[in-house]
Amino acid sequence: MSIFSKHSRRSFKGFTLIELIVVSAIILIITAFIMFRQSKFNSATLMRSLSYSVALSVRQAQVYGTSIREFSKGSNVFAPGYGIHFPSSGASSDTYYLFADTVPAGGGNGAYDGISEALPAFTLGRGYVVDSLCAVIIGGSSCTPVSSLTVFFRRPNPDACISTNASPGSCAPGAAAMYSSAYMQIRSTGNNDLRAIKISDTGQISVCLPNLAPPQC
Repeated sequence: MSIFSKHSRRSFKGFTLIELIVVSAIILIITAFIMFRQSKFNSATLMRSLSYSVALSVRQAQVYGTSIREFSKGSNVFAPGYGIHFPSSGASSDTYYLFADTVPAGGGNGAYDGISEALPAFTLGRGYVVDSLCAVIIGGSSCTPVSSLTVFFRRPNPDACISTNASPGSCAPGAAAMYSSAYMQIRSTGNNDLRAIKISDTGQISVCLPNLAPPQC
């Protein structure tokens, strides 16, 4: 728009109110889009980092299970194996445990027997929960939902033994293996994004792609 002055032949360029409103609206839309994308990126990054942290916790149990580690300093107790125990899943489930198989003394039973065996307790953090747990029976193809899951590593074997509430004695000495793999799935309570960690009986630990339903990985 051109503006002319009575006292000058020069014209001045300016913007109308409508033009300013349109430009402001475009800037707001672009800013909102960038912030939305940034929020989704941050959420995906946090979920990815958390998933790998859980996988590393399982790997820690595997390393302890194949090495010589004293249960506690000065205890002179060397557990025959170590494991990770996921006690439950659901809206308020955000804690799982690294444990040493010290009960019964001298032999262990390949299961988590409560706080006396617990080492560090891991917490997922605010905004994330254990959404579901499931295990695949040897020779099967579907992942059966379970309410608790234990992954155990008996020295000196790096292979994983998997037990659940449906088969709590699967990892006892001399017991026949029951499961070929297990999945622990994390959910973000903010946007319901999901990510699963797969543990195979061969000892392989994998972080699955986002939002895949087990046994896909």
